[in-house]
Amino acid sequence: MEYKGYEIVSQPDNQSGQYRVSGWIRKADASGETLEHRFERSDMLPGREACDAMMVTKAQRYIDEVGEAMFAPDPRRAGESE
Repeated sequence: MEYKGYEIVSQPDNQSGQYRVSGWIRKADASGETLEHRFERSDMLPGREACDAMMVTKAQRYIDEVGEAMFAPDPRRAGESE
């Protein structure tokens, strides 16, 4: 789904009949390159549809709070080889 120029893609992990809220937030930069942020939460739900809905809600809130900064390099990973 689209939200404020971002694409939210739900991709829940099925773990023993429960679904973990996870997916991707994507946005094209000025040059047209797609930026991606892996979005994972600890929330577990019994149904896929409920999980998809929660992913969208949480991703929208994250976009509102963090915005473009989500695509900045993670300083905790400085020095790791790519």
